[in-house]
Amino acid sequence: MYKGIYDASGKYLALAGQLTDSRVSGHSFFGTKGANEGMLCKDCDNNVIGSRIEEPAKSIIEKIRGLSSSPPLQLMKVDYKLFKLFQLSILWRVSLSNNPLFKKAALPEKHISRMRDMLVAEDPGPYYQYGCIMFTFPKDNVLNRTMVDTRSGRWNGHTIIHVSSPGLRFLFVVSSHTKQFAQKVGFLQEDGTLPIAVAPREVVESELSELAFIVKNTPPNS
Repeated sequence: MYKGIYDASGKYLALAGQLTDSRVSGHSFFGTKGANEGMLCKDCDNNVIGSRIEEPAKSIIEKIRGLSSSPPLQLMKVDYKLFKLFQLSILWRVSLSNNPLFKKAALPEKHISRMRDMLVAEDPGPYYQYGCIMFTFPKDNVLNRTMVDTRSGRWNGHTIIHVSSPGLRFLFVVSSHTKQFAQKVGFLQEDGTLPIAVAPREVVESELSELAFIVKNTPPNS
């Protein structure tokens, strides 16, 4: 998930800032690989989430990162159960994490418990439940080597959790009525069709502008 942001020593530079009204507050710090938080027992974490879900999904993630920038919307074929559980594992982990990069992804306990049960049972659920819209960036763009903190917001009555990974963005839709979500055609479908959109120009320019401003105005934290 985080390939591309580490240096030779296995560290990455994190910028934890808040941008409001053209001002930034926060600090920078060096983090190390992984957010090793004890969210599951060792057996479930290693043998269910790790070996049966996350490890097999890595090859799909690398294929997504290798897609060309044209056409702007591409369709891949993946194993629905495997990749939906992988997406679910990302949302579940960030919603529980104490890492400052993910603090805005907190969800109500009912969703956290439901996702945990689905992961342990290896039940991906219907395609619209905790659905995710994914997009990537044009090749050779600096955003392929950066990630931003997780964001949350509202969209037509649904909670949207925006999770960042180098070169990828995951927009999770969370509510009790996602079956009515108008853009659910953008989710991974139960026949294994995975739509991947190349980020439109305005999204790329917005993220680059915010990244440059935070880098310029965030003081280092010793």
